[in-house]
Amino acid sequence: MAVREFLDKNRNATVIGASLLIVLGLGASLYQLRGGSTTSDAFEGNMFFSVDDGKTWFPADAKNVPPFDHEGKPAVLAHVFDCGGTEFVGYLERYTPQAREVVVASRNFDATTADGSSPPAFAAALPRAQTEGRQLKRPGEKDWTSGSNLPAINQIMQVKCPEGSSGSPQAVVSR
Repeated sequence: MAVREFLDKNRNATVIGASLLIVLGLGASLYQLRGGSTTSDAFEGNMFFSVDDGKTWFPADAKNVPPFDHEGKPAVLAHVFDCGGTEFVGYLERYTPQAREVVVASRNFDATTADGSSPPAFAAALPRAQTEGRQLKRPGEKDWTSGSNLPAINQIMQVKCPEGSSGSPQAVVSR
């Protein structure tokens, strides 16, 4: 009851405090949507992608949102691992067409030019795009699994070394 009494007696401080929390929350949301300090910093460097279901892979700019066109073929993100010198694709990742649009919009958003009066149109859709719109599968599998199917996604992400290789899978950072 002491908190309630304090808030009732100090209405101005309560309104100012609540307003500050709202402003900080919106600012933190926009900062996160931008990927940290700058949009480009969050997606700097290269990642691996594949156009042939993980049989081969190539490095490309991390700013690419899969699937994207690479020499006339759809390229998807390839999560490459190493087991005792044997490199392989553990699983592949892409977005649905609708989710890809939202993710591209969020990466292209520049908060420094926004007036801050309202969150960008993609803000509400981004969390859903990054879960339900994200799809994973292992190379050779026919069907993609939605990111909202957490048990299946967790199983796909538990990469095992190929038969005949040694060690435990270590993620390979793109060169």
